[in-house]
Amino acid sequence: YNAPVLDVILGRLPWTLLLVDLSLVLSTGIGIALGIESGWRRGSRTDKALLSGMMSLNGFPDFFIGMVLLLVFGVTLGLLPISGVMTPYSGLSGGALLWDVFRHLILPLTALTLTHVASGYLLTRNTMIGALKEPYMLTARAKGVRPHVLKYRHAGRNSMLPVITMTGVWLGRVMTGTIFIEIIFSYPGLGYLMYESLMLRDYAIIQGVMLLVTTVVLAVNFLIDLSYIRLDPRVEYAR
Repeated sequence: YNAPVLDVILGRLPWTLLLVDLSLVLSTGIGIALGIESGWRRGSRTDKALLSGMMSLNGFPDFFIGMVLLLVFGVTLGLLPISGVMTPYSGLSGGALLWDVFRHLILPLTALTLTHVASGYLLTRNTMIGALKEPYMLTARAKGVRPHVLKYRHAGRNSMLPVITMTGVWLGRVMTGTIFIEIIFSYPGLGYLMYESLMLRDYAIIQGVMLLVTTVVLAVNFLIDLSYIRLDPRVEYAR
């Protein structure tokens, strides 16, 4: 690249952060919401349908989901762009440029979100089922607490802890796992940069990307540990 490693990485980092951050927010939020509802209605038709669908979705790798979305919505229907982050030489600016970037982002974002939403759902559902059996839930029911409060403030809030912990682990997997999604959609992020560097044996770029990913994962896990105090008042840290 005839440029410092940091400059090369910083040129690709914003696009990966845009894709990864939105994917984590969507997959975690959707997974938690569906997991809470499914666990609360365990054994119902809704629970069985969600569980079957998510178990099936969890069996597909990210590159397969990406290829299916690309072929259906990009090639066959022609509804969305199939590569890049913006239309080259379009001369767009302002709102038109943002809309163009958003249209290019839809397919890789959907593929990455669908890849990880099932894990969040399954973990939340299992934790929710366990939380419903806890003594504090029986006490809350005996006190006449409304079902809505029982579902979200008592059981749901406690079910979020394992998922938020897993989010820190997911972040490292997502940042490096986007390599397949970014290759399929020719998305110029860190994953595609890693692919190019591996092909060219550019070890300096590979080391730089891995150092960045390691630093981000450690920082996020530290922040998640601090967030436990807000989510669960029972958690106490040595002072």
